[in-house]
Amino acid sequence: MRLAHSRFVLLALALATTSCSDPKSPSETNFRKAIDAYYATHPRCTMGLMGNAKVGQAVTLPPGSYDPTYVDLQAAGAVKIEEVPAPKSPNYQNQGPWHVVTILNEGIWKSGWGFCYGNYSISKIVQWSPPAAMDGLTVSQVKYQWKFIPAKWASEAFLKAHYAQLQGEDSATLVLMNDGWQIPDGERLF
Repeated sequence: MRLAHSRFVLLALALATTSCSDPKSPSETNFRKAIDAYYATHPRCTMGLMGNAKVGQAVTLPPGSYDPTYVDLQAAGAVKIEEVPAPKSPNYQNQGPWHVVTILNEGIWKSGWGFCYGNYSISKIVQWSPPAAMDGLTVSQVKYQWKFIPAKWASEAFLKAHYAQLQGEDSATLVLMNDGWQIPDGERLF
């Protein structure tokens, strides 16, 4: 009897240890890891009117399109801002100054993304649905809480201007892949 009890305890311990370290098991650790991995490659950025400009490129912005929060970017060394007079044309009479913004810092500017002002970090996995089959895949709906981690250069005024919430709750559909849980390509969480 004692031998059977010992085998049961060892089997239970082995299963518990295996499921904790198995990247395919539906667990808080694995879901947090998958969502954090997504956010690590999808920072919060604002393109403004800079488009797909490259570092070193200057973009001329007419009145009304210049974002005053670019001053934060200038203080961080990300851009150089010059005020220039409006072009000499009847179409531009009585307009305020134009601004030439030159991108200087590749660390803050990501071509195709914009000026990256922070990222999300998962603070808590609230709940998840049992894994289920959907369109030939195994999926789970995961509800989580996040907090926003602003970039060091991003002032409170910049964050308010670009509508960054500092914390919140969201949900995502995670898909079980060969190497564990992931957020599918093309999914946007923000």
